Amino acid sequence: MVRAMVAVLLLRNPMAYFETVCEVVAAYAEESSIAMHEQISAVSGDFGPIRRNLVQAHATKLTRDILDHQERAMKAGEEAFLDAMVRGEKALKQQGTTEYRRS
Repeated sequence: MVRAMVAVLLLRNPMAYFETVCEVVAAYAEESSIAMHEQISAVSGDFGPIRRNLVQAHATKLTRDILDHQERAMKAGEEAFLDAMVRGEKALKQQGTTEYRRS
């Protein structure tokens, strides 16, 4: 339901429901709501509103952190794939072939 609300109310595009960005935003909305509720309860509800520009600054930093993480993860995946390809080619050369054959 949160994902649908993000698509329709925030992204203003019902088809955005199927986009990964909508899935990620909804997941962060859910988890941050739960975490904040737990933290506020721990301080006896002594919690006031935060200025919108500070919320925007936090959102910008969080978004940057998420994108940096995604970039690192994709790069690591590509490097692991290339390493596997190189190891595979070396193994084929050691076997005296450069072609993949099913046994």
